[in-house]
Amino acid sequence: MNPKSAQTLELPKILNRLASYAAFSASKALALELEPTPYLDEAQDRQKETAEARRLLASHDHITIGGSRDVRSDVMAAERGVLLEPQTLLDIRYTLRQATTLSLIHI
Repeated sequence: MNPKSAQTLELPKILNRLASYAAFSASKALALELEPTPYLDEAQDRQKETAEARRLLASHDHITIGGSRDVRSDVMAAERGVLLEPQTLLDIRYTLRQATTLSLIHI
């Protein structure tokens, strides 16, 4: 999408509003980076994911990612061969377990 169209459609306002609902720094960043797709099948896939997330939140209101943290920089450091502190490894483990728990819930 060209910048003029994005401004006309107020895309930055929409993305900021979406990001305001995110409770996790990584989610906020991902929301702000979203771009419209010109492909119908991709748009439909995104709508299905959104509908699934809404059903999940409606039927499992106790679900949380509490205690998780943004581990992207730690993971990138590990990929470069940096040795991680034990607490950092535990943070990564916990965050992955929270993500796994979310992926295993059936709607």
